[in-house]
Amino acid sequence: MNILITGANGFIGKNLTFQLKERKEFKIFFYTKESTKGELSQFISEA
Repeated sequence: MNILITGANGFIGKNLTFQLKERKEFKIFFYTKESTKGELSQFISEA
């Protein structure tokens, strides 16, 4: 399963990311304030 997390550096995003990284069945994409719009488009097409 592919998951796109926006706000990955925030309080909830960090904790969610930590929990999901431990589960190998997920492919996780992280979008932060530092990410570009191009990266977001790429993540959306892959997720």
